[in-house]
Amino acid sequence: MRTPGLPFAVSLLAAAAAAQQGIDADYTAKIREYTTEKYFLTELVDHLPTSATVPTPEKVLGYVVGAPNKLTYSKDIYSYMRALEKASPRVKVFSIGRTEENREMLLVAISDAANLTRLDELRRNTALLADPRTISEKDALALAASTVRHFHQHPFA
Repeated sequence: MRTPGLPFAVSLLAAAAAAQQGIDADYTAKIREYTTEKYFLTELVDHLPTSATVPTPEKVLGYVVGAPNKLTYSKDIYSYMRALEKASPRVKVFSIGRTEENREMLLVAISDAANLTRLDELRRNTALLADPRTISEKDALALAASTVRHFHQHPFA
C-alpha cells in the first residue's frame, strides 16, 4: 500500500504518460529480465516508452543499461545524456566542474521546454525560497505559486 503524497502523484503521472505513449517491448523485456529483484520494479522504471526522436540507451551505448556483466562508465552515461539533449527540447545538459580525479561532472535538467527557457528565473526563485528568514510566508507562497508550472501532460512524455 502506498502512502499519499508526492511519490503517489508522480506514480499517477508516470502511469498516465505510459498510457498515452507506446512502450518499447524489447527494451522493457530486458529491463524486467535484468532486474534482480522484482521489488525494484515500479511504474517509474519497469518500462521504456517509445519515441521516434529520442534514442534508447541501447541505440547510443550498444546495450541496455543494467545488462549483466556490463559496467556503464560515467563518460558513457554523459554521451547518452548529450544525445538526449540533441534529440529533445526537454533536456538541457550543463558541465558543472571537475572531480578531484579531473573527470567532468554533469547536471542534467529534464522538464518541459518552456521551463527550460526559464531556468535563470527558476534558479533565482529557488534561492529566494531557500532561506525562510529572508522572505515572508505570504511572499513565499506567492513566489512558489508563480514559479511552479502545472503540467497538462507528464513532462517526460
